[in-house]
Amino acid sequence: MSGRPAFGECVYDYGTATWWWSDDMYVVAGLTRTEADPSEMLFKRMHSDDRERIAETLAAALEAGEPLSGQYRLFDESDRQRSIAFVGDAERDEDGCLLRMRGYAFDVTDVVGDLSNAAVAAATANRAAIEQVKGALMFAYGLDDAAAFGILSRYSQASNVKLGVIAQRAVEQLGRAKAGDASVIQVVEAAASGS
Repeated sequence: MSGRPAFGECVYDYGTATWWWSDDMYVVAGLTRTEADPSEMLFKRMHSDDRERIAETLAAALEAGEPLSGQYRLFDESDRQRSIAFVGDAERDEDGCLLRMRGYAFDVTDVVGDLSNAAVAAATANRAAIEQVKGALMFAYGLDDAAAFGILSRYSQASNVKLGVIAQRAVEQLGRAKAGDASVIQVVEAAASGS
C-alpha cells in the first residue's frame, strides 16, 4: 500500500504489563492513537475467527518469553478487512529475567490479495484444463464425466503430480499433436510422467 509504513513496532513491558506502540504500528493496524490500550483496540477490531488463536499465541509467548509469529485479519476504522503478519521476540536481562517483548507487524493485505487472486486464476486455469482433458477422454473413449475424472485422478496419484499440472501439460500436448500421433491416454500418460 503506497504511503503506508512497511512495518510498525510494539513493545510489551514485563515490569508494567503494558504495551507501547509506535506511530507506524497504529497506521499498519489501521487504528488511531487514543488513551485506550492498543492491544484491546486491536482485539476488538480483529476478525472473530482469529481472536482466540491470536490471544492464545500471544499469551503463551509472553508467559514463556519465546519468539512469536502469526497472521490475523482485522477491520480498520474504515471497516476494510486487512491482513497483518507479525513477529516478536523477548529481551532478557543478564540474569535471564524477562524485560520486554519486542514485536513488528506488517500489513500484508496487498500481498494476500495478490496471492489469492493468483490462486483463483491458477485454479480457474487448472479447472479449464481439467475439463478439456476430461472432454477429450469422454469423446475418445465414450466415458462419462466421473470415469474421465477417475482416470485423471489415478494418473495424478500414481505419478504424484497434481491433477491440474497433468491437465495443463496434456492440453498443451493435445494442442500440438497431429491426428494419429498419440491417443488421448498416451498424451495423459506423457503429461503425468513429464515427458
